[in-house]
Amino acid sequence: MDLKFLNGFINWFFHYSTEKKQRWLVWVYFGVLLLGGLLLWGVFLNWGNISFTYEDWAAITGPRLAFLRDAMQKMVLPLHISNPVALDAPTDRFLSVPNTFIGPTVIFLNFLNIPNFIIFQTFLMFAVGFTGLLALRNQLKLSPFAFTILFLLFNFNGHILSHYSVGHFSWNSYFLLAWFAALVIELVQKKQVGWGWVTKMTLLMFLIFLQGAYHFFLYSLTFLLVLAIFSPKYFLTVIKTIVACALVSAIRIAPALLETGVLKVYYLGGYPTVQSLWDALVTITLPGIYDTANGINAPLGNWEFTIYIGLLGALFLIFFGIYRTLHARPTVQDLRQTIDGVEQGSPFRMLLLPCLVFTLFSFTAVFEELRVLISIPPLSGERVASRLFIFTILFVMILAVYELQNWLDSIHLNSFIALCCLFLFGYELNDLWQNFRFWAVDHAASTFPNPSTFEQGNWFVANHPDEHYFMLLIIGLVVTCLSLAALAFLVRQENRSPRASAQS
Repeated sequence: MDLKFLNGFINWFFHYSTEKKQRWLVWVYFGVLLLGGLLLWGVFLNWGNISFTYEDWAAITGPRLAFLRDAMQKMVLPLHISNPVALDAPTDRFLSVPNTFIGPTVIFLNFLNIPNFIIFQTFLMFAVGFTGLLALRNQLKLSPFAFTILFLLFNFNGHILSHYSVGHFSWNSYFLLAWFAALVIELVQKKQVGWGWVTKMTLLMFLIFLQGAYHFFLYSLTFLLVLAIFSPKYFLTVIKTIVACALVSAIRIAPALLETGVLKVYYLGGYPTVQSLWDALVTITLPGIYDTANGINAPLGNWEFTIYIGLLGALFLIFFGIYRTLHARPTVQDLRQTIDGVEQGSPFRMLLLPCLVFTLFSFTAVFEELRVLISIPPLSGERVASRLFIFTILFVMILAVYELQNWLDSIHLNSFIALCCLFLFGYELNDLWQNFRFWAVDHAASTFPNPSTFEQGNWFVANHPDEHYFMLLIIGLVVTCLSLAALAFLVRQENRSPRASAQS
């Protein structure tokens, strides 16, 4: 092989470059990644040929989307559903249940059947999430190699695959967490952020809430709050963000107040031991199997535990994401952005503290005690503690690829080291592929006994007079609109202030 070509490939693939000659090739490569990811998700969802006969596909997602499609085709508001069983709540008020989907793309149900809409929504959120990963890539100066690792671990870990596999349609908002992470990195990188950052985070959270990802909405705000507790310089910004998120999301929160005290969320459990958490990372589990963890938890499906990234992936996160984050010396670029006099370790190491807290929250006994002691929505509204662990994995994953890139930039990267990196990457890719195959919807459907039946015609709009419900919807809409206008005004004033100061 031509030595000059090999050195050129190593320089291009393993280092972040701003050279125009290499930039176009990088974007072509990223385009291939995007198309490849869409192809894989199409295969995972069997191109819409989903069996609506098991778990939430039959009990929740199918009926709810059938109801919404009926509303869009009749051009009426989706207020009351014909059968409240699909809401898993003692009410027929569709918008009173915080995990119902009412995202802006719902209008496409007027033109698309349910399977095609699922594919469309998944592809759209995947693409939006991909742009979030690109934002992270620019923030952290990641090479194509490091970015590819982030791309695969983020988009194809066991958590998102398993939840989607059993019909948790609101998990399509998981892809938006790439933008959440990018905004958190922006908060940490900058010495000060203003109303512009608050508004971007608020709009992101509003979109997530609209799409029924109530869990991710609460997890995200809780993560910010924990970060602010450990890093008080962010406290005022985080409090403003939480208040703004609550006000802008009033259209979803207000009608949910009608179900306060009525909608019971029973605690089911989380990871019983550290060993079970480790197994969730490194052991492939199968759909269709329930486990009680020897009586510690209520019966829970494997999808509530697995977060599979394989043994190599787990070791990668431990070494680069935790060890290197705590011990590696900062780069020249980091020293220019030194925060609070940090002179050793990654400038992002403060993120490990909320990661540690979220890991503790994911254990059965810990979260159960917290729900009793502190009965607030982020705790009382969650029934499966193991779900919170994905936020730990998300940020440790980001820290790991950042430190990997720092290491690649700090050594003399010869062809032997590059080849070793590619071989290890190939082994990890094989592990992820094996897990992917098991959780793909066509295989998952065959592992569930006693299939249910889903009849689309049984779920339709059944609106009726409901004074209190309508009143709270109107109040919520007014508060949402006024809050958005207020944020727009604050951002405009903030942007005008520097110009006024410069002119004076």
